Amino acid sequence: MRKNSGFTLVELLISSVVISVIALAAYFSLAAGIRIWQRVNQKAEYEDLAFFLDRFGSDLRNCLEFSTLNFSGEKDRVSFASLLNSPRLNKRTVGELSYIYEAQKGVLNRQERDYSHLYNQDEGIVRTALTDIKSLEFKFYVYDKAEKKYLWLEEFDRAGLPLAVRMDLELEGGWEKVVQTFNIPLKQEF
Repeated sequence: MRKNSGFTLVELLISSVVISVIALAAYFSLAAGIRIWQRVNQKAEYEDLAFFLDRFGSDLRNCLEFSTLNFSGEKDRVSFASLLNSPRLNKRTVGELSYIYEAQKGVLNRQERDYSHLYNQDEGIVRTALTDIKSLEFKFYVYDKAEKKYLWLEEFDRAGLPLAVRMDLELEGGWEKVVQTFNIPLKQEF
């Protein structure tokens, strides 16, 4: 009588089939998990962009003409007077909001400076509003009284407020270019 100390061919075939089925199930579970993770993160990016655009539009709708704080705009920045909740003064007060695009870092910062920050020439509160920006450009819609027509300007250095602000925005990661126009709802005389 011989003592059996190994596996038979049938046992090896059955165990290899069982291991293959388990490995296949693990692969499909992992692949499904990765697809779900990508989908969730992609929606978060869209939601971040939608939240930012809503916030920017709300800030522009709340801008106001103030004698010592003029609206100013360039291709990579926009600054305007607005009512702000000041943690320093512990009340709502007039201040300046600025959106500043830093092309090297690919970020858009939102800077809040209440009147005390402006008086003391402090930086104020700076927060990152949007990241992973490939390109960003502001344009300003005005009515030119001399030419009697509406124009898009790359720089706003006039008195008063523009009629609208356009943002041409392109994010990293193969996104399509986003062009959004924000109206400034103030009565302007022509």
